[in-house]
Amino acid sequence: MNFKCQNCGSDVSDTFQFCPNCGNMLTEMDIIAHYFMRGFEYSAILSFLRKFHNIEMSLRTLKSRLQSMGLKRRNVDADEEEVTAAIREELNGPGCLRGYRFASFEI
Repeated sequence: MNFKCQNCGSDVSDTFQFCPNCGNMLTEMDIIAHYFMRGFEYSAILSFLRKFHNIEMSLRTLKSRLQSMGLKRRNVDADEEEVTAAIREELNGPGCLRGYRFASFEI
């Protein structure tokens, strides 16, 4: 699992804090965003930060940093029409063979 250097774009090992090509330092925010975007749980992110980057922080601080970057786990801004279309597609496709419980309602 590698980071992309913001300065030169080269791959940087997740155990490094500096880019071996240009010497650019990975920021704490870059590291947090990297792990978050790969779907790791908060506890795993905290463990990685502590073990690989010598960054110690609390769960509350991690959540605060993620919020300040605009990163959140659940996207509640889903378009209702898009969700309805996805459900219809599932029910008209392979999902239509799932049995009477799934077919007992109409959308």
